[in-house]
Amino acid sequence: MDTAALLGLVVGGAVAGFARPGFLLQRQWIPVALAAVLLGGLGWLILVLTEEDDYYGDGTTVWEHSRRSGGWVWVVIGAAAAAASIAGLVWAASSSGGRRRLLVLRLSGFACLLLLFGVFAAGVGH
Repeated sequence: MDTAALLGLVVGGAVAGFARPGFLLQRQWIPVALAAVLLGGLGWLILVLTEEDDYYGDGTTVWEHSRRSGGWVWVVIGAAAAAASIAGLVWAASSSGGRRRLLVLRLSGFACLLLLFGVFAAGVGH
């Protein structure tokens, strides 16, 4: 599960961030697929945050640890960027405006990076 989510976010972010504009704008399925990748990434973040943190051994979750260590800020930033990006991608899937749609797709690539950073920041701080 972790590897699939990681690869999905990396590949989705790379396509959205670096593909030719013509490629991105001609294919209607790209915003839908990218929204699915980000939704899966949010699910992965939730699973990671609800796991027990092995460092403490007393039932403390990763979320509780990240709140103590200050990593929660990056977790919230990554989750908020992904949620906003999903909303933008839903709009982009039905939009015909080329420049705005391309901007949403490029920003979604950045949101993939922020979400990855949020997932990894959740477990840091030991």
